[in-house]
Amino acid sequence: MKSITFTADESLIDAARAQARSDNTTLNEQFRLWLAEYAREQRIRDYEAAIGDLRGKVVVGRKLTRDEMNEGRLTEGLQHGQQIEGLVIEHPFRA
Repeated sequence: MKSITFTADESLIDAARAQARSDNTTLNEQFRLWLAEYAREQRIRDYEAAIGDLRGKVVVGRKLTRDEMNEGRLTEGLQHGQQIEGLVIEHPFRA
C-alpha cells in the first residue's frame, strides 16, 4: 500500500478523527473507502460512455430479454481486454 500526505485544517482533522472513533473506525480507513468509491465512479462513467458509443452499433441477432441485458450474459466468460471481431470487452468492475 502506498502512503500519501494531505494538508487540511487542523480542526477538520480533529473532528473527522473524533467521528471515526465514534464509528469504531479510523480516519485512514474512511479515506480508503472514500478513495475506492471515487475511483469507481470514474470507471462507471468510462463504462457508460463506452456503452453509449456502442449503442446502435452492436447487433445481437434478436431482442435481448431484460434479464439478459442486466446479467451481462453476452460478455459472460470473457476476459477484460479480450477482443471479439474488433470489439474489446472491458468490465468496469473488474481490474
